[in-house]
Amino acid sequence: MRVACVHIAGLAAQAAVIDNPQLRGQPVIIGGSRFDDAPVCDASTEAIECGVAAGMRLRQAYGLCPQAVFLPRNEYLCKALFEAVLDILDGFSPAVEIEADTCFCLDLTGVKNERDTAGSILHDIVIGTGLRASLGLSSGRFFSRTAATTAEPGAIVVIGCGQEKDFIAPYPVDLLPCPTAVRNRLSLLGLRRIGQLAGFTAGDLIAQFGADGKRMHELARGRDRSPLVPRVRPDVIADSIELCPPAVSSTEIVQSCQLMLNKLLPSMTSRGRLCSEAILRLCFEPGQPQEIRLIFKEAAISGPVIIKRIKACVENMSFPSPAAGVELRLMLTGETGRKLQLWQEVRDSREAMGKMTEALRSRFGYQPLKKVEVVDPGAIFPDRRTRLVELNEGE
Repeated sequence: MRVACVHIAGLAAQAAVIDNPQLRGQPVIIGGSRFDDAPVCDASTEAIECGVAAGMRLRQAYGLCPQAVFLPRNEYLCKALFEAVLDILDGFSPAVEIEADTCFCLDLTGVKNERDTAGSILHDIVIGTGLRASLGLSSGRFFSRTAATTAEPGAIVVIGCGQEKDFIAPYPVDLLPCPTAVRNRLSLLGLRRIGQLAGFTAGDLIAQFGADGKRMHELARGRDRSPLVPRVRPDVIADSIELCPPAVSSTEIVQSCQLMLNKLLPSMTSRGRLCSEAILRLCFEPGQPQEIRLIFKEAAISGPVIIKRIKACVENMSFPSPAAGVELRLMLTGETGRKLQLWQEVRDSREAMGKMTEALRSRFGYQPLKKVEVVDPGAIFPDRRTRLVELNEGE
């Protein structure tokens, strides 16, 4: 088996530069404003060279790199780029696994010219998304991931069969996929490099570390038998409409959704599928897009059912600005059953909630349950849409 790992370093920082090309070459720090007491989410190469690292406080990052541009994470753009990279990788392999937010593994077994294929993957990612990625290729996912995550953006590291042991030997034991306590014990024993573990027998390491010892021994010997677990591709159909002039009312949005549904429903019914979830994406000008997820308790096949749910949601929204575009995605399923409620009857629900409340009050000495109250359903930031309030007696 030959496994490739694609790593995109600084996805959020790269997304900020793609959104605003004037930031290219400047230090960019993602996470919020420079005086916020929040952690750094991501940073560009220029900021990292100044000592900025993900996880440190933004105020500390400002002290290290005061000339940096501080920005919040653009969740919508990051998600769009993430999905675009997945679409590109699907064209090279039928088995693609999402290993992390910025790391993907794919099966390239049987590819004749591995380096040319790796180059094509990185080239297509740059052309299709503007992102720079690194790629590692070996007979095991651990070695490929190590090669990709330690390489410079745009680099390709191909490890030939049988060369994994020599490749991984100089790397620190901190990279091993084992608990922190195990890595600390290795450090106390004076074992700093993975290659040092190859000098021990499997029995020695198992006696000291159990199952982790067996895993470490195999990796130090250049063997990685962990399987690739391909993701389950969602069955999605989508359509979009550009609004000219931009829409200023919910009625225009609903009408646009009806037009898109008329195109999508024949495809859904011809495939014998039902709609389990509808995702509505509104593009405002100017401003970030707003995404609304509508999950159906019972999978729907009827257009009126879907449009009724969309209409009920859109009518309660407050638009920050005119909507320049609308995108509708339908998540399809073959399940026809109705999703069960937590409690079938309202009376039973209230009785169960009352008993639960009393049990919690007697245990903690106060009533810890809160009620979610909708404040602004159209707010861009999720934490501003709702708030927690005290739960009154009888609710």
